Amino acid sequence: MRTNQDSCRGDEKPNPFDGRRVRQGRHPRTAIALGLIAAFAAPSLLAADMDVQQKLESLQREIDALKAQMKTQPAAAPQPARSGPEVSFGGQYRINTYSADNDVAGEGKQTAARTRIRQNIDIKFDERFKTHLQMELGHTTDNVTTTAYSDRARGGDANFNVRHAVLDYTTVGGVNLQAGIVPLSDYFGDTQFSRDWNYNPLAVSVLAPVGAGTLRAFAGALRETVGTGGETVSKDDTTHYQLDYRLPLSGNAQFNLGASYVTLTPDVAAPFRSGNHGNYGVGAQFELGRGWQLNGFVL
Repeated sequence: MRTNQDSCRGDEKPNPFDGRRVRQGRHPRTAIALGLIAAFAAPSLLAADMDVQQKLESLQREIDALKAQMKTQPAAAPQPARSGPEVSFGGQYRINTYSADNDVAGEGKQTAARTRIRQNIDIKFDERFKTHLQMELGHTTDNVTTTAYSDRARGGDANFNVRHAVLDYTTVGGVNLQAGIVPLSDYFGDTQFSRDWNYNPLAVSVLAPVGAGTLRAFAGALRETVGTGGETVSKDDTTHYQLDYRLPLSGNAQFNLGASYVTLTPDVAAPFRSGNHGNYGVGAQFELGRGWQLNGFVL
């Protein structure tokens, strides 16, 4: 049997040196193919390299331009560290006019313009200690510079006064202490006393976290001057002791529990209003949305 091995053999070509025939394989053809691929790929690689080089040069130019710009700009002045207390101002400023036709005999039509200023000065010394001061120029129709001795001011004397003067300190444990002329309101819808209606006795107040709620306790003395510039009677002069507990509920609702004890200065003309008085009650507040709030309480 004879095996055909032509497929395994290469073409034989004569050797010019020794006259023998030599066999030529397929490797030279492969080398030629790789050479052609490299020849075609070289321009593409060269173009990509040139593109990267151009981008790097562009970035370098931008960096140089920014450095030059920074050198031409003046250096910013260093900001001084904040020190000292923080002071803020606020308040209420009111100017109104009115005209009324009074049906009372002899008083006729009345027209007037009045102004009132309540100026707050709040000083924050640190995260725990601050003060609050509110000065008030009550309703007056006089020039501000002459109000102190105006015959149209209340009582014929000064219509300028201190409405609030509060020292406020919060301890590390979150207990808030206030002392001075402190604005105070009850937790039952301002039905007993209200800061909005000038209930600002000389008082000491404590707000302390207890459980999930807040406990408030205060003692205050409310006295008005009898005679010129003040009331003519002292029947509502009081010493007021108050204890409240406010517990937040879900949905911005709150539960209130409170008790108060008030001593009244004896009044011979109205003995039924004299003496001491105490009360207690419970209440709740519910947010109804759109600015509506529902308050309910029993005293």
